[in-house]
Amino acid sequence: GLGLRNFLQQEGGLVQVKDFLPSDLAQEMLEMLKALGQEEWYLSENQSSVDAEHRFWRYEGEKLDKVKSIMQELDPKLHPRLQGAKYESGGKIT
Repeated sequence: GLGLRNFLQQEGGLVQVKDFLPSDLAQEMLEMLKALGQEEWYLSENQSSVDAEHRFWRYEGEKLDKVKSIMQELDPKLHPRLQGAKYESGGKIT
């Protein structure tokens, strides 16, 4: 096989993988994100006129570590950066 690193290079560094997590873990992570208190989310929005217009909330905490560890097992040399995100009305998603 190609190995993950070679596959990513072949595909330009970005791939979309559907159904990556077991469904029970995916559901657990979704429920966890839904249950987070507002104080655990950080607002991300454009800060100047050169920024892309956006407004959403992100979560970067340790409650995503289960998913990070699964990703890390694919290639221990990779260091995945994983965030939860949510848009609310007026979030300027297009």
